[in-house]
Amino acid sequence: MNTISYEYVRALELEGRQPSDVGCWPLTVQRMEIGEGVPRPSSEFALVTFAYGEPIPPSRRPPPDVMFHNFYYRRIRSSEECDRHRMLEPGTVVRPAFHLTAAWADPPGGMIPRPSPTDLVIPHTHSVSLKDRLPDRRLFKFRVKWKDWGEGGFGYMPYDYFDRFVFDCWATYGNGVLRLYKFRKLDEDGHVQWSAHDEEDHHIFAFEVRDALSINRLAWTFIIERDGALEVEELYVRPEYRGHGHGRWLADRVAQLARTKRVPLRLWVAFADCKSESEANYSALVAIARRLGTQFQSCPVPWAAYFGTTEVAGEVFPVEPAVIPDRPRVPWKEVIAAAALAIGQGEASMNVAPPTIATQAVGAEITVGTPEWVKLTERRASLIDKMYSPGQVLTSEEQSEYELLQQQSRATVQRAYPRPRLSPDDLAIVKKVLGINEDREGP
Repeated sequence: MNTISYEYVRALELEGRQPSDVGCWPLTVQRMEIGEGVPRPSSEFALVTFAYGEPIPPSRRPPPDVMFHNFYYRRIRSSEECDRHRMLEPGTVVRPAFHLTAAWADPPGGMIPRPSPTDLVIPHTHSVSLKDRLPDRRLFKFRVKWKDWGEGGFGYMPYDYFDRFVFDCWATYGNGVLRLYKFRKLDEDGHVQWSAHDEEDHHIFAFEVRDALSINRLAWTFIIERDGALEVEELYVRPEYRGHGHGRWLADRVAQLARTKRVPLRLWVAFADCKSESEANYSALVAIARRLGTQFQSCPVPWAAYFGTTEVAGEVFPVEPAVIPDRPRVPWKEVIAAAALAIGQGEASMNVAPPTIATQAVGAEITVGTPEWVKLTERRASLIDKMYSPGQVLTSEEQSEYELLQQQSRATVQRAYPRPRLSPDDLAIVKKVLGINEDREGP
């Protein structure tokens, strides 16, 4: 008999791939754990058993009393964020999805080599569960479901490999890390909001639609304040509750929050929600972005498919990335075959572009005077020099990079040298000295 987890089977159903296809996005599992819940490991519903050679059967919906729900999840953008999260929340699950190199076929002791220019990258991806961190060696310990692979099913991923090849990673957060938690019930129809601060003191905001008769969440959005903007990391409505205006309500709350705080919005859209992976929801994504007031740019980072912002004008429809990673679903035998082919050809089957300075800048708080600040300013200066040189024109990629560097530069300077805040009385005095009369009509 073959045995797989309920989470995997249910994720296939939510993505519309069961039983004709395999592989699911880590984000789908996170959404399931927040919304409908998953059966406890001790429950008879936790595993799905079926005969070898038979298609994966439909999941049996567990009764409510065997289900548990996680509280909050968010995107992990770098090995540094991942290491900090594993240190503070060692009992939670982190699921990175990443490109595979030929070294994954049979690494001694499960030790994945650090990236190098000679890596043979094969056209497959995979996802694992991180179990531990070895900071002295800059390694993450993970578990893979390939039988007889590595060190009894365990392996070790260098931090450098994470930063080079991971394109999707989400982690669960509990109340142990989040601080200054505040909860507010907005009405009697299940609309609530809460806020907290994470381990890096970023301010987190959430709006949720809950079942008025229980604590079950029907729809939710998670926003994080960083780098001078509100970044929408997640806005999701469970499939069975779509078409009731929940997405519009969430988007309106986010837009109002941005107006209240007087900061721009940024919208990051995961690969699980891009057009090729979720075409049925594409029109809803466009409508939500329009309601937020965001317009799409070329996505500057490897860990998202689409990027929208209110900071600069852009496109109404998402700008498709040059490469959309394959959904994590590859079995070990296919890795071995692809690795052998790549080694035989002596070249990579695909290329993963290294991050640009702008890519590294987005999502990272740079400090004036550091080597990162020097790199940013030097690159920004070189683009400005090209922009104003006779006969020189920035490419579309360089223009996008320049705009992002401008945003990062302004945000860095603002953090280092914040504008003074005047009290209402002081502001009235300044306006009086300058002759500003706000009650005057006309120009």
